[in-house]
Amino acid sequence: MIELSLALGKTLEELRDMSESDFRLYQQYYAKQPFGQWRADYNAARIAQSMAGGKLQDLMPFWFDDEEAANEEAFDELIAGAISI
Repeated sequence: MIELSLALGKTLEELRDMSESDFRLYQQYYAKQPFGQWRADYNAARIAQSMAGGKLQDLMPFWFDDEEAANEEAFDELIAGAISI
């Protein structure tokens, strides 16, 4: 809910006052077209990767730690959801 608050420039209280139908529309939109800081980080990493080369993992190390295989799978699922719009 905080992510939606930041994206819309509204307080949490204003979101609580939002009609349920409007809130559901935002949920449906987010499911098709995610927004937020992780998306901006991913876009910046892809641009840097295309300019400098290398691996995406090097530019987004917070996704790839000691449990790299589990994180790679989670990352692929996350990006697959973002791309399947």
